Amino acid sequence: MAEWQYQIHHVDLETGANFDTQLAATLSDFGKQGWELAEALPEKEKPGSYLLIFKSAKPLD
Repeated sequence: MAEWQYQIHHVDLETGANFDTQLAATLSDFGKQGWELAEALPEKEKPGSYLLIFKSAKPLD
């Protein structure tokens, strides 16, 4: 069995042509550390800012 660990990361992404590239790089960096994206929440007051919620399974001892 395992329990989920969560991590919240704030990221500012430039809107436009580089958006997908920037997002892919961020997801890849966290993926290499064993994290997977659980949810992406846009911040209403600042366009291009997101809270990314990542999760990872932690084995129970």
